[in-house]
Amino acid sequence: MADKTLVAKSDGLLASVCFKVASRALDGIANDSSELPPKYCIKSLRLAADRGHLRAMTQLGTLLLRHGATRTDKRKGIEYLACAAKRDSPDAQYELGRIYELGLELYSKDTRLALHWYALAAEGGCKRAARCLTDAYGKGRLGVMVSGEKAERWRELLEA
Repeated sequence: MADKTLVAKSDGLLASVCFKVASRALDGIANDSSELPPKYCIKSLRLAADRGHLRAMTQLGTLLLRHGATRTDKRKGIEYLACAAKRDSPDAQYELGRIYELGLELYSKDTRLALHWYALAAEGGCKRAARCLTDAYGKGRLGVMVSGEKAERWRELLEA
């Protein structure tokens, strides 16, 4: 039993170190770059994500989805985001909401699911998701009826 605990702790430590290495390197790269970061960044993020590091899953998923060169890259990015979203990452939940709003790769456009993921993300503190919901209910976007009450609820979260 002690061996399993030690292995789990060392995996967690390795995941944290890999994430920090990748994050520091990524800090020097512009967000608007249309290319994937250097391979060692991706490898470090993948090592961390595959060991369950939530922020690494979210960051790697977003990078692969937005900048992946192939459909396989983009699909793998969505897989990482879906896994992180199910584990309560607000940023991943927001990205999954966008995926359903737009209908990307294997995911068909589904405004009901987009609203679901946006709501979870906003409740988790994601301002971008709160803004999407404020616009949806305030202006009737995403196929919802205009509702001043619901728009105000999400606006309050946005301003909190």
